[in-house]
Amino acid sequence: MKKEILVHRSSSAIYAQLRDSSRVLFSKRYLYKTGKKPVEQSFEFGKDFAGLVMKLKAKTVLYNRGKRKYHGNIKAFAEGLRESGLEF
Repeated sequence: MKKEILVHRSSSAIYAQLRDSSRVLFSKRYLYKTGKKPVEQSFEFGKDFAGLVMKLKAKTVLYNRGKRKYHGNIKAFAEGLRESGLEF
């Protein structure tokens, strides 16, 4: 079964989960800090999250953004995942 990355964002944080069918393998949260733009921080968080996914030997995943548009922080997170070698 393919693994799935679910992403959610709020005004102060971005959340991501790695799921395999019905169970959550792990989840991670990143709180935005002042000084850098949230889009830049989402990109870096995507790269870090991709490293954890790669440790589980998952190269191809599904990307679930919920009802959010593919724009801003959601897009930056996905670009960080792609830059680290994940395919979706």
